[in-house]
Amino acid sequence: MAMDMGMPAGEAKQPPAPGSVGDELARAPYEPLLPIEIKLIVWSLITGAVLLVILCWSSYTFFK
Repeated sequence: MAMDMGMPAGEAKQPPAPGSVGDELARAPYEPLLPIEIKLIVWSLITGAVLLVILCWSSYTFFK
C-alpha cells in the first residue's frame, strides 16, 4: 500500500541537485535584520549569559 504524498503514482521524488541551495542563496537579495530582530537576538544572548552565571553560582554554592 503506497502512501499518498501528493505525487502521481509511480513517480519518485528527485533529490535536489548538488549546489542548488548555495546557488539559491547566492541569488537571494541581501535582507538586513529588522531592529526588533536585533533586539530579540541581544536579549536572548544576555538572558543566556545571565542564566549561565546563575547556574554556575548556584552549582558552586549549593552542590560543592
